[in-house]
Amino acid sequence: MANKTPTLLFLLTALLVSNTAVLASDRQTEFNDDNYQPRGAINITPGIKTKKTQRKPAKAAQPGPLRSVKWQWEGAGFSNKRKSQSKSAGVFYYQIRNRSINTSSLCDNYTAGSLIYRDCRKAAKRYFNEQCSSQFPEACGAAGMTP
Repeated sequence: MANKTPTLLFLLTALLVSNTAVLASDRQTEFNDDNYQPRGAINITPGIKTKKTQRKPAKAAQPGPLRSVKWQWEGAGFSNKRKSQSKSAGVFYYQIRNRSINTSSLCDNYTAGSLIYRDCRKAAKRYFNEQCSSQFPEACGAAGMTP
């Protein structure tokens, strides 16, 4: 039995080496335009089938009436390195839709970035802070706007 064990071990080793050589020879190791053959995807799972149901079209929330607010803002202005008081006034418009106020469109009646536009946004923020109450909860949401 002692003589058969090395022979068996030799045969198993030879078989393992020959299988490895066969596997290596089947594998493509050079890739260029002439010999490249892409294989299909290995990990393919079938798509999930969903039932098609017809949905009722959602009712678009109708915006409320366009409301206008007269505003006035007194701020510190700077001209020729002197601090001066500047006053500006005007009107801004807003609408309530889905129980909220779209603050990005406030003061669109002024040129974006202008001083009067900035004063209008500050006045609108102050207005909504003052109006914030349980009777006008939309104003509370708009009060957190960035002027």
